[in-house]
Amino acid sequence: MKIPEFPFQQGDLDYLCYVYAAVNLLYLRGEIKSSEGAASKFQTALNWIATKGNLFRATTQGMGQADVAEMLDLLKLPVDLILRPTRSEVHAASDNGALIFVKGVDWDHYTVIQATKGKRTVELFDSYGFQGFRSVHGKWFIDTMEVEITHLFIPYR
Repeated sequence: MKIPEFPFQQGDLDYLCYVYAAVNLLYLRGEIKSSEGAASKFQTALNWIATKGNLFRATTQGMGQADVAEMLDLLKLPVDLILRPTRSEVHAASDNGALIFVKGVDWDHYTVIQATKGKRTVELFDSYGFQGFRSVHGKWFIDTMEVEITHLFIPYR
């Protein structure tokens, strides 16, 4: 989560970017066709979080990557999880859409990669409004902030 400024948007006051990323990825893959379908998947995810553990903590602190993979499986989107993916793995996964976890200096975020532009840019389908990543000299940047892509969740269907 970035340090918030007004006006607030998703991610400023909550850590639910992983749920938004899951819903957005399901939409990109054609599994969700309407806002009603998105709301239903969102509710399914929140119900699962509430029964699995602590909804308050998950909303204010986020969830670990293994839990996110389990949630994606529940939403009928099983994934392979790659730790510390290479640039070529990120580019290959973006062709069909994938979920990633990135860490900045004082924030982290789940988002969806959806396409590549050339050898250095990956487009996002993002709940926070980020447009894409750039790879420069082996480092990733979102806007002007350096980030590390630590996890790549690739759907296997």
